[in-house]
Amino acid sequence: MARHPHAAPARKKAPKRPAKAKHGKVKARLDVDPASNIAPQPNFVSDCPPQTVTVACVNEALAAINNARSAEQLAPMTLRVAAFLALTASQQLFVITNLERVARGLMPATAMTTQLDAAAAAGARANADPVLKGWNLTGNRPAVEWSSNWAGDLNGFGADYYWLYADGVGVNIDCKVAGATGCWEHRENVLMSSPTPALCGGAGAPTQLMGVSYQATGYQNTPSIAELYVGSCGALPTDIVFTWTQAEQLLGIST
Repeated sequence: MARHPHAAPARKKAPKRPAKAKHGKVKARLDVDPASNIAPQPNFVSDCPPQTVTVACVNEALAAINNARSAEQLAPMTLRVAAFLALTASQQLFVITNLERVARGLMPATAMTTQLDAAAAAGARANADPVLKGWNLTGNRPAVEWSSNWAGDLNGFGADYYWLYADGVGVNIDCKVAGATGCWEHRENVLMSSPTPALCGGAGAPTQLMGVSYQATGYQNTPSIAELYVGSCGALPTDIVFTWTQAEQLLGIST
């Protein structure tokens, strides 16, 4: 796990940046990395404490994300803020990640599952990227690829912002020069492609799944956030806890 360039082991509190992600077997993405980091405007990360998710802070975060999205000529991220705030923190992270995926023509994660949430929680408790142990999902469903991210001292929107829009030179310690292997790796994980029908073979149609964990005081009394992205094939696992269809209905999302 890498630190932000300005972090040092002696510090009691690391800066508000995600650590380097590590991943398992992943496919290429369909998008192109940004040319450079985009500073959040407005700077909701500084304006709102990491544990704060109010109407005002959500609107400020959406404004910053939409400002960054304009560089990619993407439609703005929109949602019913009151309904969004009624979700759990983990469900909110699931929604934010899927909104980033579908905006770029990628398959959304169909569901969160108990098994994958537990794996994400283990990463969040350890302040590290979660790991998928084994390739069998609940109900003997196959996993064929996965990747993961971790972030500390950020809320869900903050983690999303730095993973997607500011993961290049000067922010990601593994991106010392443009084009280095670690540059935009968090973004690559969030936007990993789903399995192809060829990869699934006779196991059924491709499916995308997620495990999510938000530990409110897991990182030096600030949030510890972990996400696990898993490509699968065929029928869904048998331990689903929240689905994208539910989120769409609750938040009035049309994709």
